[in-house]
Amino acid sequence: MAQDLISSSYQYSQQAEEALRLIVQGTAAKTGDDFFRCCVRYLAEVLQVRCALVTEWANLEQTRVRTLAFWMDGAHQEDIEYELQGTPCEHVASGKKVFFYPHSIRALCPDDPYLEEFGAESYLGIPLSNSAGEMLGYLAVLDIKPMQPDPGRELILKIFAARAGAELERKYAEIALKESQAALLSRGQRLRRQQEALLSLAQHQVLYNGDLNAALQLLSETAAQALDVERVSIWFYNPERSQIFLKDLYQLSRGEHSHSGELQSDRYPTYFAALEAEEVIAADQAQSDWRTREFLDDWLLPQGITSMMDVPIRSSGKTVGVICHEHVGPPRHWTIEEQNFANCLAYMISLAIEARDRQRSELALRQSEERFRAIFEQAAIGIFQTDATGKYIQVNQRFCQFSGYSADELLQLRMQDITHPVDLRRCLELRNALFSGELQSFSLEKRLRQKSGQWRWANVTISAVQHPDGFPCTIGVIEDISERKQAEAQRQSADSFRRALIDRAAEGICMCHGIEEFPYVRFTVWNQRMVSLTGYTMEEINRLGWYQTLYPDSEIREAAIERMSRMRQGEDLMAEEWTITRADGEQRVVCISTSLIPGVEGDYHALAVMQDITQRKHTELAMQQAKEAAEAANQAKSAFLAHMSHELRTPLNAILGFAQLMERDTLLTTAQKESLSIINRSGEHLLGLINDVLEMSKIEAGRIVLHKAQFDLHRLLQTLQEMFRVRATAKGLVLTMNLSPSLPQLIISDEGKLRQVLINLLSNAVKFTDVGHITLTANYADDPDPRLWFQVEDTGRGIAAAEQHHLFEPFVQTTTGANAQEGTGLGLTISHQFVQLLGGELRVESEVNRGSTFSFDLPVELPYGAIAHIPVPTGRVVGLVRGQPDYRILVVDDRAENREPLVQLLSSVGFSTRTATNGWEAIAQWQDWQPDLIWMDMRMPALDGYAATAQIKAQSQGAKTIIIALTAAAFEEQQQQIFAAGCDDFVRKPFHEDVIFAKMGEHLQVRYLYAEDQSDHRDPAHSKAAQGPSPDLLSVMSPDWIEQLHQAAIAADGGQIEQLLTLIPASHAELADRLTGWLSEFDFDPILELIESLKGAKY
Repeated sequence: MAQDLISSSYQYSQQAEEALRLIVQGTAAKTGDDFFRCCVRYLAEVLQVRCALVTEWANLEQTRVRTLAFWMDGAHQEDIEYELQGTPCEHVASGKKVFFYPHSIRALCPDDPYLEEFGAESYLGIPLSNSAGEMLGYLAVLDIKPMQPDPGRELILKIFAARAGAELERKYAEIALKESQAALLSRGQRLRRQQEALLSLAQHQVLYNGDLNAALQLLSETAAQALDVERVSIWFYNPERSQIFLKDLYQLSRGEHSHSGELQSDRYPTYFAALEAEEVIAADQAQSDWRTREFLDDWLLPQGITSMMDVPIRSSGKTVGVICHEHVGPPRHWTIEEQNFANCLAYMISLAIEARDRQRSELALRQSEERFRAIFEQAAIGIFQTDATGKYIQVNQRFCQFSGYSADELLQLRMQDITHPVDLRRCLELRNALFSGELQSFSLEKRLRQKSGQWRWANVTISAVQHPDGFPCTIGVIEDISERKQAEAQRQSADSFRRALIDRAAEGICMCHGIEEFPYVRFTVWNQRMVSLTGYTMEEINRLGWYQTLYPDSEIREAAIERMSRMRQGEDLMAEEWTITRADGEQRVVCISTSLIPGVEGDYHALAVMQDITQRKHTELAMQQAKEAAEAANQAKSAFLAHMSHELRTPLNAILGFAQLMERDTLLTTAQKESLSIINRSGEHLLGLINDVLEMSKIEAGRIVLHKAQFDLHRLLQTLQEMFRVRATAKGLVLTMNLSPSLPQLIISDEGKLRQVLINLLSNAVKFTDVGHITLTANYADDPDPRLWFQVEDTGRGIAAAEQHHLFEPFVQTTTGANAQEGTGLGLTISHQFVQLLGGELRVESEVNRGSTFSFDLPVELPYGAIAHIPVPTGRVVGLVRGQPDYRILVVDDRAENREPLVQLLSSVGFSTRTATNGWEAIAQWQDWQPDLIWMDMRMPALDGYAATAQIKAQSQGAKTIIIALTAAAFEEQQQQIFAAGCDDFVRKPFHEDVIFAKMGEHLQVRYLYAEDQSDHRDPAHSKAAQGPSPDLLSVMSPDWIEQLHQAAIAADGGQIEQLLTLIPASHAELADRLTGWLSEFDFDPILELIESLKGAKY
């Protein structure tokens, strides 16, 4: 047997050697890709496996590989690339050694999709390494059947792995050599391109002709092209060196220049410090380099810049700017050659600046000479030059015109020849003083002889100067005094004209001198209108005294003197009203404005303008009387509305109060419930009309004010949703609320007015929509300031475009509204006014038969330290939670129909109650019984609620008693009076039971049992009965009917269920009523539960 094993092993060894020989012969002459393809083919054929593949790393992280050659099913396959994780190759890579799995390889690596695709059962892989021992990839074979352990197979793989690793290393070396050669070639090309660019620039005349803008454009374009960089920009410091401004930016990809931009030094201090300190800022990683990362958010990321090379531009020994090279794409290393090239560009920019400055200097010199010649030749005054002897050596045209001589004639004369003999001696003395250095210049009025022989006065100013040829000379200017005299005559004429204007002015104008001697002043101007206003001439007013004549009344006189004293202290007295007495004794009301005017000798004059406003004052008095009459009428209207509000709310309080009590009766029939619902709806509709009229009257009277406070916006919107869901569902409408996730919960605004606006808009949407949906959208934005945005959209009847501009006018209804035959036409008017008061504007978009969209946005304040909303239980109050105090509640009202509903309501849930019919009884009950809370009517005979509240609160024990006003008050000031009397809160009649219980819960911290909560305390049998009819009730119906009902409930088919309900016998009204109630609320779950419970009882 041992001999058989030795023989078998020997035979296997011979087979392995033969296989290895065949593989070696087949691949010996192959290299590169041909070697890898032959390798996998021979391996698969000799080792008799389905797949053979050789791979290399596909990424730097060595988490992916790609095949260099892939053989399967007798043919080369397309190369693949895949992640190592979850594959058997991951074990080869992690251990860097042979990995052999003879069977069940898919169970080992269940997440490898290729194993499933290949149908692999076994796997043998071996790493490929270079001469340094670094893993380059791996060689692997896979088969669809198990592999038996075979040292020969593994030996073959190891031999070819070594060969493949060497071949792969050789391949990488060739690639690296080619890349190095290409880089060297590219570097040489870049250097050559840069040298050619510099040579071309050095020969370009635009750098030297002073056109800096053209030079900068040429330099930025050349830099971008020579360095192959996307953006090249040139910046210069401002004079204060607080910023650099963009002079030129060239974008290579667009081929465009731009010139707008600036960078503040205080925003990028590190960069500006580096700019002053360094020769070159070469930032290969600009987004992380300490010198340039300040630009990350503002510049680098938006522009996609990864590398920067900035070179300061220096001129005359200081940094004047910078040239910036900005690379877009993978980070780039700036070579020393590129930095040198950029330095050369910066130097060329400084040359262009010097050329520009030189050109400017030359231009300035030329312009200065031209200006001097232009001034000399074209000056409006005569200019001349004389030598030391007085001979004219240069004269301008104006001097020629003045003298009547031509220029050639004057150049043959001396100054002495045309100077009057009387003036000549003084003129020569002054000239000698000039040449001796005693004077720099002098002015002299003298007479000059014209060619015609006439003498003209001139003001001559002469200065000593040095002639360009080096000898001393004078330059002089001549001012024609005759023109000045003419101007003085014109001024005198203008003064006469002004005096004429003053005399003919419609207002009284006067001026007095000697204000320092006030009140004893003399008037120097007193126009004709002043004479007609006062009845006095200027001579009369100066003789008699202004304050004695115009203000004979001593009190008025003293006030006038005090007013003038204030004016003397420098205060302008504008539009002051005074009563003066005319010369004929008539009193007139005048408006006087007075100002101080400085005189030429340092003194002051008083200028006054007086306007007769007697008639205007009579008109204003009449208007004031009319205004007071209108306000009285408005107050009377308000009083009437307040009275009517009280008279209407009082019976409504009884009607709605008793209706709410009756609704709490669990024994009511469906018809009775519907009747009570009609009473409530009608009462609420009437109450809404009353509220609309009152709100409109407040708006007209300007009595609407904001009451800002913190409130829960989410709770408000939830309440509105609950309020309108039933009304929408009853009409078959879908009510949707889209609330933004960013909507704040707690805000500060006027909750009441915001609620009223949303209620009005939702009410209209429900009222005028018959089919479709209603959507309330609420959003929030805080840029730049916090604002809320609301929109109510419906698919209703819509509003015609011609009617939309009248939409917000009071008592105006659209055609749609008029057809509805309800409402006052005030809802939208009130909403519009409320939105404006809240700081927004109500907008509408509508189309007939397509629907309407109302929207508005409001400024809003957010509170600090906002507390999260804690949901409170909802539902009808049916009792008080056990373990609480016995709350004593006193109800005070002079009308029994108002007391009884509230007393019955409170008693029905467990409160102890007493009543009082006026304020005196209330005080007595309080003293005797010490109630915890008092519901106080404010209008009562004998002693009203205001006085009763004040007396109770004045007592030491009274401060602990909560008093809530239950009032029909209509206006805000009445509510303010209620709080001023000492009430802790108020509720407006007619009351709603949920408001009553909520207020008591707020002030007494009462904990209630609600209809849902109470069911939790009943016995199971009772609960089950309360939830619906007994399953036994269904047993009277046929199994087929029950199955149809079951399928209709599953499908939520309300129409089918209605048809099935008509088949229920009249003797089983309870079943019909319960199913009808569930169907009306679209609640199909209880129907399904009832049917399931019946089936469960049977089986």
